[in-house]
Amino acid sequence: MYKKVAVLSCMLSMVMVFCFFVTPVAAKTYKLKFHHHNRGKTAMVISRYQKAIEEATNGQVKIIDFPAATLGKPTEAYELVTSGTADISWGFVGFFPGQFPMTDVPTLPLLGGKSGAQVSRVYWNLYEKFPKAFDREFSEVKLLALHSTGVIPTSTISTPIQTLEGFKGMKVRTPAGPPTEMMKALGATPMTISVRDIYSSLEKGVVEGCNFGIMAVRDFKLHEILNYFHDTRLYATGFWIAMNQNVWDSLPEDIQQQIMGVSGLKAAVQLGSGWDEIGDSAWEFIKGLSGKKIITYADEDRKKWSSHAKPIWEAHVKKLEAKGLPGREVLEYTKKLMEEID
Repeated sequence: MYKKVAVLSCMLSMVMVFCFFVTPVAAKTYKLKFHHHNRGKTAMVISRYQKAIEEATNGQVKIIDFPAATLGKPTEAYELVTSGTADISWGFVGFFPGQFPMTDVPTLPLLGGKSGAQVSRVYWNLYEKFPKAFDREFSEVKLLALHSTGVIPTSTISTPIQTLEGFKGMKVRTPAGPPTEMMKALGATPMTISVRDIYSSLEKGVVEGCNFGIMAVRDFKLHEILNYFHDTRLYATGFWIAMNQNVWDSLPEDIQQQIMGVSGLKAAVQLGSGWDEIGDSAWEFIKGLSGKKIITYADEDRKKWSSHAKPIWEAHVKKLEAKGLPGREVLEYTKKLMEEID
């Protein structure tokens, strides 16, 4: 009897030891807070990238989404990620005048931007050509992607703009940086009003129009006030996605590789194409509204407009070179990419 008990006890111990060694240990999950100021359909574009990260890491990275600037103001996007309030942050270059001069280059007016996907490809190709110059601007964070939401139209309440001379004397909500300089060159008064305040500023007559993505015009319901929508394409947008450096350093190397596998150029194309899709649907939405008018321009007109932009290009080259950056080379390479990339 005692022998049987001893044998059973021994067998049980062996089973327990076997289970200890062969039972797989659950993979650690990393929950990352992702800040951005998108809402509606534009937030869906960001969520695709978030999902791509989760899938690439086999669920080990879980993205906690904080849309509509719930973690902080859009103008605080960089501070939110460097401070650790957000683990990942999505920021609009135009909210940080002078802070990202290299990243500003593709947003210079009338460089030939055609779409979000095209300018996003230009962005990452430019980064790969001048990585050290870009890394100076993002030295405090891990840069995951650079991209564009496309070229920006101009929308107004009561004044149709038939030519660029039509901007003269107008008060127009415009992002800071090169777009602001373009408005000044055209004789307009640019006003850098926050996204949250655009609707009320239009409603109160503080501004007569805005340079704002057509998809955002729809999402922020600005079409309720605006009546003229101009396919001006004066400049392209610029955005970055960055991770807190300490958070990045804490991730295992395999997870870092998996994240970068869906970031960089891949993320740029995914994000740019996503905004193109919703941009197209937003234009169709505007076309279906009663009493609204869309104004387009001939390619010949756009070529003539570049004369207004060249002084702004030259001024920006000087700013870059004053910082020890290859301003002229960067500008010429950007123009080359704009022509070569569809």
